[in-house]
Amino acid sequence: MIVVGLGGILENPACAVVADGRIAAGVEQQKIAREWTPGTLPMAAIEECLRLARVEPSSVNCVAVARPVGAGPGLHVQLRNIFPNARLAVIEQI
Repeated sequence: MIVVGLGGILENPACAVVADGRIAAGVEQQKIAREWTPGTLPMAAIEECLRLARVEPSSVNCVAVARPVGAGPGLHVQLRNIFPNARLAVIEQI
């Protein structure tokens, strides 16, 4: 099973890929992109994590997003376009 995790969408966003229970990649957006707009998906981090993990977006089984997300009501549509075969999960931070 391949899971993509997204967090910090409003501030200091990052992406991680877990493949078969092991961390395959993890990248903070600010480490690889000069600009980023708060409340938007960290696309550079997503792309780099997938590259490092050698995973195609269509192979991802689940995308877990840590709240708060702030990407607006279209977040699920954006994620569905990137990861067409994945289930989406929103995780509450405690």
